[in-house]
Amino acid sequence: MQGRPAQIISGNELLLITRDGSHHRILLLGVGIPQPRQKWSAAAGRHLRMLVMGKPVEFRYPPQRSSGRLAGRLLHAGRDINRRLLAAGLARFDPVPALSAEIADDYRAAEREARQRGAGIWRDNSAPPPRGVQGPSDMRQYSERRSPTH
Repeated sequence: MQGRPAQIISGNELLLITRDGSHHRILLLGVGIPQPRQKWSAAAGRHLRMLVMGKPVEFRYPPQRSSGRLAGRLLHAGRDINRRLLAAGLARFDPVPALSAEIADDYRAAEREARQRGAGIWRDNSAPPPRGVQGPSDMRQYSERRSPTH
C-alpha cells in the first residue's frame, strides 16, 4: 500500500492516506514505544514525523487486521522506518509472530546497537517494558526468550 502520512498519532502509529484517498490507521509492527506522557514518548513521535510526514511511503502488512488498524512495516525511499526508530533508541523491539525471522533478527540487532550506544531510551534505562512483562521475573524470562542462543 502506498500513500502519505496525514497525521502522526504516536511514535509507532499514524494515519495514512493512500493514492485513492482512503484513510488507514496503521501501527508499526515490532516497535514498542513509551506510553503517552512517559519519558521519550514525545521524542519518538517527533522522530517519526521527521522521517515520514508529507513524504511518499510504502506500507507492507500481513493480511490479518486487528482493532481497526493495519500493523506492518513502513518504508520511505526503501528504508525501513520501524528499524530506524529502533536504531535511534526511541523504541524497544516488540517481538510478534507476524514478523519474519529475518526482519525480527534485524530489529533485534538495531535495538542492540542502540543499547550499546546508550541512545534514547537506553541512555537512562527508561525503556518501556515489553508487552506482558510486569515484574523482574517476567523480564528475566523475556530476556532469555530474546537471546540468540536460545
